[in-house]
Parts: sequence; structure tokens; C-alpha cells
Amino acid sequence: MPVGRWFVDENLVKVGRALSQVRVDVVFPGSERLPQVPRGCDDEVWLPIVGQAGWAVITRDRRIRSRPVERLRFEQHGVRSFCITGTQEMNDWEKLSLLVRQWAAMASQYDALGGGPWMCSVTSHGVSKMPQLPPMP
Repeated sequence: MPVGRWFVDENLVKVGRALSQVRVDVVFPGSERLPQVPRGCDDEVWLPIVGQAGWAVITRDRRIRSRPVERLRFEQHGVRSFCITGTQEMNDWEKLSLLVRQWAAMASQYDALGGGPWMCSVTSHGVSKMPQLPPMP
């Protein structure tokens, strides 16, 4: 396994590529440093890999913890996640800029919250832990 701490979901792959150019602890689907997660890899496949490695997911997909199969993997493997939220559409530059501005707060939350599963919201106003979902039926 590569040395990492941050896994950028494929829905932010351009942002992941940019971050990985300046940070050795960032990987994304299709990254040479993460051959077991190719581009197009289903969430239910990579969630266990990322969760077991203890990496934090950076995504735009907040529903990852509510779709039944993905939620099961999310919870079983203690996934830690940061989700860019908000109603406004953002281009890749705006997403990258937001993450860079909030990086220290994300790292602080990662350390403070410890093992997952958990998800934090990332907005221009800051980083905050999202409430746990009720137990699955």
C-alpha cells in the first residue's frame, strides 16, 4: 500500500490529480500510487480498501452513506470522509480552492475524530461533522 492519508473520490478526479502533484499523501482512482483502485472502480469496492488503510475520503457524494450497499461498506470499514456540500455548482478550480482553504481544518478534524465511520461537511464557512444516520433496518 502506498503512503497516504487522503483519497480523492473519482467525482473529483481532476482535483485529486492537482492535489497529488503537491502532496505525496493524496491518491485517487487510477493513481499510479494506488493500482488496486482503477478509474471506474465501484464505490463498494474501494470503500473497504480506503477504510482499512485509515485514509480520509474527499468527495462530493454525500449519499455514499445512505445507499444500502455503500453505507454497509462505509460503516463496516470505518470510513472517514469529507464531503464538499452546498447547493451552488462549483467548477474544479473552485473545489480545489475550497479544499486548500479548508485543508488545516480538515486535518484537525481527522485527528480529533479518530476512527470512523464519520462524515464531515466542507463549505466556505468551515468543516463540521455531519450527524450519524439512524441504524439501517
